[in-house]
Amino acid sequence: MGVHSNIKEVVGSFSSEIGVEAPNFNDNGICYITIDDCVITLEASELDNKLYISAVVCEGDSVHNESVLKAALAGNMFWIETRGATLMYDEATNRIFMCYNENPETLDLENFKNILGNFVECAKEWTEKLQEATKV
Repeated sequence: MGVHSNIKEVVGSFSSEIGVEAPNFNDNGICYITIDDCVITLEASELDNKLYISAVVCEGDSVHNESVLKAALAGNMFWIETRGATLMYDEATNRIFMCYNENPETLDLENFKNILGNFVECAKEWTEKLQEATKV
């Protein structure tokens, strides 16, 4: 089974389980799913055989706050506070993203639910942390 078909199957099963319509992957292997008001981007990459998961955790003028940038950099250390994800700044969109990648060949529904659940929880925590950092 190819990377795209395995990911589509797992995402479809997950969507059915939570009672929402399965998202459509575009020609670039990208789709979006919203969980607990957190918009998640899923990208199935045939190029390097990875599933990329990302979410915006900070955007706008707050991104240029020194305390926000320091908090994001500190959070990346050893990936402990980000549960294996990475916080990164995208200059083109002026946003800070939380990003994670997974090998889709071994991905099954239970694994995907755990990964996505942890990712959403952590992304929401970091959204709050970075909002708090703007007040420093």
